[in-house]
Amino acid sequence: MTFQEKIQDAINTFVAEAKSNVETTKEQVSATYTEVVTAAKEEIELQKTAVSTYKERIQALVAKDFNKDVIVEDVKGEVEFFGNEFKSTFNRNVERFKNIFAPKAEEVKETVKKATKKASKKATAAAEEVTTQATETAE
Repeated sequence: MTFQEKIQDAINTFVAEAKSNVETTKEQVSATYTEVVTAAKEEIELQKTAVSTYKERIQALVAKDFNKDVIVEDVKGEVEFFGNEFKSTFNRNVERFKNIFAPKAEEVKETVKKATKKASKKATAAAEEVTTQATETAE
């Protein structure tokens, strides 16, 4: 193998591995996107059900007799109920998305680390070989 062929071979190997790593990362991102969309659809369905429940609760309150003290107590109760529901929904979704994104971020990080290590080793080996051949040629 000539000096130029070795350099070209090292470059081709590096480019092929980079392309492979990009494809792997694309697949990981696509899978993550699919999980997020699925989780969002599930949450939308949960919220549709919750809205129906809220509607029924409010209709039940409206059906009661008009009494200022009862209305004030009902409003306080509903504010507390909706506040708790909001916190519960928010916390559920934060945990859901953490569980989706945290492992994926680690996978991508590991893929990049491995790819960088491999490419670095091959590039270093190719550079050493080129330097050796250049030195030998110069002598």
